[in-house]
Amino acid sequence: MPPIKSYLSTFEQQHQVDPERALHSVDLYAVWCAKSYVLNRSAELNPFGTKYFLYVDAGAFRSANYRFRAW
Repeated sequence: MPPIKSYLSTFEQQHQVDPERALHSVDLYAVWCAKSYVLNRSAELNPFGTKYFLYVDAGAFRSANYRFRAW
């Protein structure tokens, strides 16, 4: 992803100090950082003529307390 490539060294540095580095990867930092880019680019392309755009992270469904059953 174009805007993310330039941050590789930053992600590597962050990984070294991340207390959860055993669970996270440098690639995961890139995904987290790219969320706004992906959402914006999707809105620009808008292949389905969508009026609204929403990013919901997969982690939002991790806990049984937040299953979003009444959407």
